[in-house]
Amino acid sequence: MCVACDASCETCHQNGLPGDRARCYLCSDKHPYQLVGEPVCLAKCFGANPAEGRDRGYYLSSFTNTTDSTAAEADETDNSVTAASKQTCSRCEAPCRDCEGGKDQCTACEATSALPVLFFDTDENGENLNTGKCIAECPIGYTDVAGACRKCQSPCETCVNTTTTCLSCDGTNDTRFVFSNVCHAACPAGTTPDNTHPENPECIGCRAGCDLCDDRRPDVCLVCGMSQESHNATTGTTTPAQQLFVFNGTCEPGCPEAWRLNGDRTACVPVTINDLEKIYFPFLCCAAVAWLIVFFGMCKKKPGRTKYISTQNTLTCLITATAPI
Repeated sequence: MCVACDASCETCHQNGLPGDRARCYLCSDKHPYQLVGEPVCLAKCFGANPAEGRDRGYYLSSFTNTTDSTAAEADETDNSVTAASKQTCSRCEAPCRDCEGGKDQCTACEATSALPVLFFDTDENGENLNTGKCIAECPIGYTDVAGACRKCQSPCETCVNTTTTCLSCDGTNDTRFVFSNVCHAACPAGTTPDNTHPENPECIGCRAGCDLCDDRRPDVCLVCGMSQESHNATTGTTTPAQQLFVFNGTCEPGCPEAWRLNGDRTACVPVTINDLEKIYFPFLCCAAVAWLIVFFGMCKKKPGRTKYISTQNTLTCLITATAPI
């Protein structure tokens, strides 16, 4: 009984063996690509697809114009498709997973090989200068993005995972400091320069609520900002954000006892004897005059007496002198 050849074949083997109908002599118009060395015709040179049993892809390896009508009379023991096929596909070679134009001109690399990353040399416009090659890791200034090396975008000098996630900066527009993988001309509020690596300056974070900290001791705050609003889920209350003040290198919501705000109202300073503003000035003047009167005895003498001091008058004057305070 005659059985029609597979749709991929124009003519196929007739050896009476299972699968003969899919073993092509000539490829059909809809499957014009010959798989080199095998009696298989393809709709195109497929890339790698492990789910379909292709751990490595194929590339277009040749093109012929031969249309040999006697191809069907070729030796039926020959497992290859005849030269009548116009185009042929060849298998890429390791470490290429996929390739184009040649078995070693990679467009993707085998992820489990020793050379898992695809690399193209590029010009200043990002155009590829050569065919792809598989390497062990991306060179400096590139990062691995989905198995291929991509050049970091300025102002990133080096980057990771994406071309705009900076590890160091190239200095474009004076952006020298990196913080949170972004380049800055100066460290943003709440951070300070890390001087331990001057060749790769970066910013490190200050304590929470601190806008500026010591560049040698980032745990010591120099300028405080606002606290963050907080919500207590148990009581349902919300504590609003409030201004914080520097106290012994930390940020506090207020000054402790025996401390007061400085003139700029940014930091706590100790209360000293010179802090006269603690006493209302007019009362202070009154008290000073009264104490002078007491000291010189003008309130203490009775008329005609020079030695006897009136205890009652002294007590009265003391009360009068101290009452305003």
